[in-house]
Amino acid sequence: MQEESKLDAKLASELLVTSNIDEMWEYLWKAVQATCEKIQLGWQIDLTPKLADESEVIWVTAPRQLADDQFHQFIPKLEIRLDRTKKQVRAKLVHRSGSEIHYPIKADLQNNKPVFERSGTQCTPLALAEHLIAERLLRMSLD
Repeated sequence: MQEESKLDAKLASELLVTSNIDEMWEYLWKAVQATCEKIQLGWQIDLTPKLADESEVIWVTAPRQLADDQFHQFIPKLEIRLDRTKKQVRAKLVHRSGSEIHYPIKADLQNNKPVFERSGTQCTPLALAEHLIAERLLRMSLD
C-alpha cells in the first residue's frame, strides 16, 4: 500500500480548487441573488445585485441611504471580486475606506469539494453571501 505524501495532498487540493473555481463563483452569484431576495421578502430592502466586468465582479447596492453618524450618510455598496490567480474572493464596502477582506477558496478533501474560508473556518457560498450582504453591507446581526 502506497502512503499519500504531503505533496500528493497539496496536488489534489490544488487540482480540486482550480478545476472548480468557475463553479464556486457561479454558486456564490446564485447565493447573492437568493440572499437579496430573502432580505427583500423579510425587510423590504430592495438590494440590487449585478454581475459586471466580464462576470468577474459582483456588485450589491442598497437603494436607501444609511448613516455612519448624524453628519455622514452613504448609499451602501458591496463589491465582491474573484481573484483567479490567488484563488480567492475579495470583498470590500465601497462607501467606506478600509481594506478588502479576502476569502480563500480551499479544498475540503474529505468531501471532495472546494469551500470558502472565513475566519479560519469553512463556509458555503450561501453562508458567505449572507455574511457579506446582511452582516457587512447592512450591518445586521445574524447571531
